[in-house]
Amino acid sequence: MSEITDWVSIVIALAALGLTVITLYWTRKQNRLSVKPIGAFEFINTAEKLGIQIWNNGTGPMIIKSVEIAGSENKFEFWPPKSIKDLKGPQSKSMTKNILRSNLGEYAIIAGKSIEILMCEIDPKQSMPEQEKEKEKIRSIIANFRGMRLKYKDIYGVEIFENTDEFKNTFEKKYN
Repeated sequence: MSEITDWVSIVIALAALGLTVITLYWTRKQNRLSVKPIGAFEFINTAEKLGIQIWNNGTGPMIIKSVEIAGSENKFEFWPPKSIKDLKGPQSKSMTKNILRSNLGEYAIIAGKSIEILMCEIDPKQSMPEQEKEKEKIRSIIANFRGMRLKYKDIYGVEIFENTDEFKNTFEKKYN
């Protein structure tokens, strides 16, 4: 009888150990999923603003590794592309804000927040022809883009990729 009790105790202990290991695995997997970043591009084309933002729509921090953009020849290059670098520098009279962020490697975005990688705000006090001229200059540069790629990682080091080709639909329209 004592031998049977010993064996039953060993089997119960091994079953408890197995359940503990499985529970630890499931808990670890759930914890990793609960802090997953979800990257998304947002394209802004309103009467006062033209720009591109990167949003973290997930539940954990997003660490940007790289942002690439494809030009009219569908060749990808790192952000910012050569064609857009001339937007940085002295602002024109019709712009109230001009942001062109260039160093994006290892940049972190917390959950629910965004970063502007390109943002041009047009001064509504300026004459309409001057506003339209500035908007068309920016739109013509952005409209030549064919796609963007975002490479980022979560806090566990898992790399994630996000692609988009929404430029054509977003920047062909004109808003006044």
